[in-house]
Amino acid sequence: MNTVRKFRWFWSWNDIAEEKWLQKMSAQGLHLKEIENPCFYIFEKGEPQNYVYKLDYRLNSAMFAHVGWYALADKSAPQKSDEQEYFQLFQDAGWNYVGEGRGWQYFRQSERKGQNQELYTDQASKRAKYRRQIFFQLAIMALVAVLTLPQAFSPDPTVASPISITAVAALVILFALPLIPLGLRLQKLKAQI
Repeated sequence: MNTVRKFRWFWSWNDIAEEKWLQKMSAQGLHLKEIENPCFYIFEKGEPQNYVYKLDYRLNSAMFAHVGWYALADKSAPQKSDEQEYFQLFQDAGWNYVGEGRGWQYFRQSERKGQNQELYTDQASKRAKYRRQIFFQLAIMALVAVLTLPQAFSPDPTVASPISITAVAALVILFALPLIPLGLRLQKLKAQI
């Protein structure tokens, strides 16, 4: 098998930059085969192609089936019965499903010069994609806070320390940071109505 594994970090709000990078890789003959969390990409070597890659943020049932809170995590995500319909919709529009990574669904199709190649053509669907991501970031941030704040602010000095308080603050900030650019992107899409 002729594959190449590349490490590349993209923040959750850098989906457009990630799409462009994947297109550049395909133009060099490296075509996305799969995504290994959190930031490893497996490419298959081949002839250079002009592929357009698009990402959709949608948690799938496989990610949450084992913990039982899938419906809570993303009510707009396709349920098992709806997943085939979800993927069929894109396939009917000429998109090939490549894989999933970190909640992002990866699609590609050959570039068609002079045509707007988007997964979603309506603003409401584009906004929903970022709302799903914002909701997930908020859920993770809340979960981290609930699990770590009691220990960080414990009256027991052996449990609470400046290091644990700093670690909790850093974790909450890490999960809160994406909310700013994602919120700005959502506002920009709302302004385009």
